[in-house]
Amino acid sequence: MNLWLRKWLVGLIVLVVAIVIACGCGPVNHSPVINSLEADKTLVLPSETVNIECNATSIAGGNLTYNWSASGGVMRARTSGESGGWTAPGETGNYTVTVNVTDEYGNETTGSIIITVRTNSHPIITNLTACEDWVVPSGNCQLECQAEDPDNDQLTYKWEAAGGNITGEGSVANWTAPQQPGSYNITVLVEDSMGGMSTTSVTIAVGVNHLPVIESLTAEKTKIMYNTSCNIECIASDPDNDKLSYSWSIDAGNISGSGSKVKWTAPPRGGQFIITATVLDGRGGVTSKEVLITVVTCSCSL
Repeated sequence: MNLWLRKWLVGLIVLVVAIVIACGCGPVNHSPVINSLEADKTLVLPSETVNIECNATSIAGGNLTYNWSASGGVMRARTSGESGGWTAPGETGNYTVTVNVTDEYGNETTGSIIITVRTNSHPIITNLTACEDWVVPSGNCQLECQAEDPDNDQLTYKWEAAGGNITGEGSVANWTAPQQPGSYNITVLVEDSMGGMSTTSVTIAVGVNHLPVIESLTAEKTKIMYNTSCNIECIASDPDNDKLSYSWSIDAGNISGSGSKVKWTAPPRGGQFIITATVLDGRGGVTSKEVLITVVTCSCSL
């Protein structure tokens, strides 16, 4: 073989090897990668529809095709779509939604997600209480709703008032009454995480507060010896039937006891001393009255 032919054969071999290498550098058979497969909700009611989305990447390049299927219910998705709507069946249970992702070279990957179908029971409101059934204009009142859910779902609370201003989140709210007297409904709506709702309301009256009335303030004796004691009683009533509390103040000596009846011990000196009873209705209404007791240092003055 002459030199020219040898060089020609060597060149041909090099060319063939280069072509083989070039052809061998095509796409490697790597399956697509499913980065995420998520549903709007994984706990649904019978016949409820949720959206499911698949995020996938093609390693080999090119477009991806999505093929959806489900173990129950109805799958509404385009074959090439990366998202689809699934409508749950009427029967409760766990259902698997599957997506098969295929690239242009036939490489494929499969992913699935489990969705639970169950019935839902509405929340049960066991109690709705207000701190008062009557408040003054612009007065404040705290309300509390007690509720439970048969399915142990998380509950949310929404409060509304027919007047005034209501604030707060959760089962406790604070209501500021309007200026206008009248009766106002406070409503709470309790909703569970599955959309079940229950509602109830309470009525609170708004009106002008009337001061307590002290009907009498009497001392057991109006003249006593120094360092001796006497009982004092305050009889009071409230036009609005509010619960009353009593506060006592003195010039000198000591007060023992509480409420509407107390005992006053005179100081170790003579003189005239004022004992004051103050009656409060808890709504800002205050009324006071005084009684005068004379203290003597000699029993001959009694």
